[in-house]
Amino acid sequence: MVIAALKEAFLSIRNAWMITCEKNLIARRMVYDAIATAGGVNKVQVSKPLILSARNARGRYQQALEQKAKQRKDDASKAFRKRIAPRELKELQTKRAKLSETVQSQLSAIDEQIEELKQSINVWHGSFNTLYLVQVVP
Repeated sequence: MVIAALKEAFLSIRNAWMITCEKNLIARRMVYDAIATAGGVNKVQVSKPLILSARNARGRYQQALEQKAKQRKDDASKAFRKRIAPRELKELQTKRAKLSETVQSQLSAIDEQIEELKQSINVWHGSFNTLYLVQVVP
């Protein structure tokens, strides 16, 4: 199992290296063909756009590196969130259950107090009515 994973990783790295080498080979061949078409190294026309492009090559390379680094950072951040999300979900569900328990116990305590107050009001009203009736009857 581990050997298969190592083989897969090796093949992946090898393929990436071969693609890079192939792109490099194609670029070199294009430069060689352009020089051959011009009639040799001494006959290549060096124009202003070519000079500007050569000057800006390093900047484009730096931008490409920064973009790749940003992409790697974003991918790592997404992977981290994906790995952490189930744990956070479980913690939030636990907090919700505890809060639900607390709220339920507080609601039942408040309901009991309401019932006690209703009973005391009924008793007070009943005694008030009785006293009132007692005063009216004599």
